[in-house]
Amino acid sequence: MQAAYVLFGGTAPFVATGVVSASGSAVAPAFYVVGLAAVSLVVVLTSFRETRGLRLDRGVDEVTSGT
Repeated sequence: MQAAYVLFGGTAPFVATGVVSASGSAVAPAFYVVGLAAVSLVVVLTSFRETRGLRLDRGVDEVTSGT
């Protein structure tokens, strides 16, 4: 997904400069990274379902028979 790279990777230097300027602390961009990690954790925990108990070879027949 290219939009994520543009949105977060492209704006990271500007956000880091702004955060350092606003706070006066050189370690302030670390809080930006921690915030993005927290958002990512919430998305992963709410979007993906548990796979425990599912067979590891499920769907293999459909993949191999199509070739």
